[in-house]
Amino acid sequence: MAAYPRCLIVAESGSECCVLEDYVAIGEESYLTNAVTEIAVAPNAAVRHIKVQRESNNAFHIGTCAVTLAKDARYLSHAVTFGRSCRATT
Repeated sequence: MAAYPRCLIVAESGSECCVLEDYVAIGEESYLTNAVTEIAVAPNAAVRHIKVQRESNNAFHIGTCAVTLAKDARYLSHAVTFGRSCRATT
């Protein structure tokens, strides 16, 4: 199974928002998530972006985040990933 989510955030001039992307596994099967997040922050706007991955140990997650900032815009990003790390086996 594969999922290709796309998230588009547009923060207009003077606005503020907090966005939470949360990827959660329901089972332990193998799957692929290929996520794209695009964020455009206008002048004097602020975005806080939090990405949490709580996926299966058998999952593969590829993520891209592209951010465009105007003058005096603010962007703060946090990423938290749970699960096992990748190891080379011989």
